[in-house]
Amino acid sequence: MTRAKVLGLRALNRALLERQMLLRRKKRSVEDALEHLIGLQAQAPNPPYVGLWTRLQGFRPERLARRITDRSAVRIALMRSTIHLVTARDCVALRPLMQPVLERGLTGRVGRELEGIDGRSSQTTRNGMVPGALLADGFFAGTWKITRAGQASATLVVEPYGRRLTKEDAAETTEEGLRLLAFVAPDREHEVRLTPPR
Repeated sequence: MTRAKVLGLRALNRALLERQMLLRRKKRSVEDALEHLIGLQAQAPNPPYVGLWTRLQGFRPERLARRITDRSAVRIALMRSTIHLVTARDCVALRPLMQPVLERGLTGRVGRELEGIDGRSSQTTRNGMVPGALLADGFFAGTWKITRAGQASATLVVEPYGRRLTKEDAAETTEEGLRLLAFVAPDREHEVRLTPPR
């Protein structure tokens, strides 16, 4: 039986640096690098640009900016509940695996003080994804999503949780929703639709 070679500290160091693409710059796409690394820490928006510049030959910031704009790369809380920049494919694959850890963090010693969190957590996910949260006076009041009809219109659908919104909250939600639609879909007609509560 042949024995496996035991690596020394220098060899382990070099293996780690190679795995992290830090020994020499590589010819890879942004997506390939992000998936190879299983994301980059992105607590602030700019460090991933430096991280990719360090690792990729001829990296230009617009290459990553394009991926973020077209949503093929996203920032999301993942490993160690830290915000990482990952590909959309990895986000869909990794988030369900990390969700139990994130929930344990919320329902731990501090989380137990968050009254009602358990009852609402199952109400706020759809197919493992967390939709936009509507807050009223700082408390969870429902979910929202944007739907588009062809190239003509964009609708913000707001689904209150548990009870109808007050007239004041409904008016504020509609006003804020129209501002959001003007930002994300400036060239379309806009509508905010409040559904009956779930």
